[in-house]
Amino acid sequence: MKSLFLTCSLTFFFVFHLFSQVHTSEKPHWVKQQSYETDPDIDLEEVSEGYAILMFNQQTHIPEQKNYYRRVYKIFENAGVQSASDITANYDPTYQTLEFHEISVIRKGKVINKLNPDHFQVIRRETNAENYLYDGTLSATINLSDIRVGDIIDYSFTITGFNPIHKGIFSGTYPLNNAEPIGKIAIDIFSNRDLVYKTTNTDVKPKITKEGHFSRYSWNMLNTDKIEFEDNTPFWKFTFQNLFISEYRNWQDVVDWGEEVFRVKEPVSTEMLARIKAIETGYSTQGEKIAAVLNFVQEEVRYLGFESGLGSYKPFAPNQVFEQRYGDCKDKSLLMVTMLRKMGIEAYPVLVNTALKHNINAVLPTPTTFDHCVVKVIDGAGNDLWYDPTMTYQGGTFDRIYFPDYEYGLVLKKGNKTLDSIHSFSSNLIKVRDEYELEEIGKGATLRVTTVYHEGEADNMRSLFKTNGISSIKKQFSNYYKNYFDHVTALDNPTFVDDSIKNRFTVHESYKLDSIWSPMEGNENTLNTRFLPLSLLDILTLPGESQRKNEYALYYPATRIHDIRIKLPNKWGISDMEKNISCDAFYYNANINYLPSDDLLKIHHYFKSQKKYVTSDEFPEYVKNLKELDNNMAYLLYIPKNYSISETSSLSGLPAVLLFSLFVIVSLAVLGGLGVVIYFAIRSLNRSKT
Repeated sequence: MKSLFLTCSLTFFFVFHLFSQVHTSEKPHWVKQQSYETDPDIDLEEVSEGYAILMFNQQTHIPEQKNYYRRVYKIFENAGVQSASDITANYDPTYQTLEFHEISVIRKGKVINKLNPDHFQVIRRETNAENYLYDGTLSATINLSDIRVGDIIDYSFTITGFNPIHKGIFSGTYPLNNAEPIGKIAIDIFSNRDLVYKTTNTDVKPKITKEGHFSRYSWNMLNTDKIEFEDNTPFWKFTFQNLFISEYRNWQDVVDWGEEVFRVKEPVSTEMLARIKAIETGYSTQGEKIAAVLNFVQEEVRYLGFESGLGSYKPFAPNQVFEQRYGDCKDKSLLMVTMLRKMGIEAYPVLVNTALKHNINAVLPTPTTFDHCVVKVIDGAGNDLWYDPTMTYQGGTFDRIYFPDYEYGLVLKKGNKTLDSIHSFSSNLIKVRDEYELEEIGKGATLRVTTVYHEGEADNMRSLFKTNGISSIKKQFSNYYKNYFDHVTALDNPTFVDDSIKNRFTVHESYKLDSIWSPMEGNENTLNTRFLPLSLLDILTLPGESQRKNEYALYYPATRIHDIRIKLPNKWGISDMEKNISCDAFYYNANINYLPSDDLLKIHHYFKSQKKYVTSDEFPEYVKNLKELDNNMAYLLYIPKNYSISETSSLSGLPAVLLFSLFVIVSLAVLGGLGVVIYFAIRSLNRSKT
């Protein structure tokens, strides 16, 4: 489904070119002429791409279903000649028409007309084709000639037509600032009804004037500042100033709309009925039947969407989707609902926004808020079950199938008045066991890794092995360990055991590490090797700052149990240790246990995330706790370089020098090279497993 919220794509798929004349006309009579400053009070040092936006003007006439746009740029650098010379307007030809009114270049006070319909190309751009979604949008594009530094480009056009799926009920979103500073943003909306509006990050009110039978609502923002983005800001966070308009009075209005749009008006086909009967007779319990229908829709109906016009919201008929064996989220969801209802199982389509989550409560009710469709099932025991038919390779019993943490959804059930709260049961557990068998001091080791993935993590790994060749996976996994060891050779292909019922996916790997010892930084006479719980490093990032303005998103949910077993070549003087870090954001525990009888060092790490994000007020404490974790995660062995192999054979008789406290950093000069020193070392957390 199309999302109302602003997105951009760097990849364009040119499917075909239409060399067609673009229509031109005078600007509509109702458009209010807006003025702008040629040298607005904005910080040009914050302007990118060599040009500044002097004005962005959008005027909407709701009764006439028209959107008028005017944009004015000023070029300051040569880079702006390249980036501002292309003018593009996008529209959906199934219900919209496009008319250009003006393209002018103002140079030293002289106006140069650049509007030539014959110079336009109408191109079909599919910006989401990599996700198998095609919306049929056309782009009318013109490349302006003879553009110079200092030029002002002023152009305007009108797009006529609102999507008829809304049956004249209007809703829209308008930006009141931008990632760039803008001299003026002017929003004007004509309506013959009272507008319901809402803003985020600003309390600016409209100027309302009467013009005949219409009311004009006007918002003017002058010299807007650049938006400062911060890393790891949650997707649901409104960083922009937005204006929301909606004529839907409440969520029940949206449910009523959705019920009509998703209504199935034809009987189930003979072919689909046969498949339903096969499932009913092939499985004995209701749960097994639900799982079988989900598996059919996920695995036998491929994901592919054609979303132009009504198709951006209205699903294709289930019979058609069943026959063609493809569909997008709403097509697959309605097919699943139809099959379950035919079996007497209660099921409904559900609209969700994959990014907004709980912040969906901050917007006005409208169907355009949603960008995805899933399914709610109520089983015979009255339990609410949630399924995403667009996901694939999912394991688990019908009541333990992973569902993303969307938080809220609008169930298209007659009479429903509110958003449903969605709670995910998943902890996304991963258990890792690293087994190192060390050769003599200064040499290499053998590493055997067993990783057990649970729930959604199991689904992800199952998908990886299903969609990639084993040689590609072997190379990918080997490269992962090459980030930490200089010479890594895979001893065999990775193997797996898939327990799809319990949704546990186990992967076995084995590697030869030619050398794990290296001179210690700052002390070339000391060799050291370290052991890290890499699974924790995959989900943690140590921020570079301790203060911020926005919330900080955490990897959630996540549970990691990482055991490291080190078979030592000799007996060592090692003491047992334990470390706990408990805070609102996460819990961490480490245990070190040495078994001298087996020459075996055992390190156990446990980590569980406990929050989805921390607020700006909580952030300094979170960074403090994360740094403590960072200081205590790596386990380091080091030894004077001049110990020979014969000398190391008697290491068990040497007094092991341990830190008095596990959490104190002691310099090498103090340690003096006596025996073997073990401590949790500082290191960076910033990495991701590929």
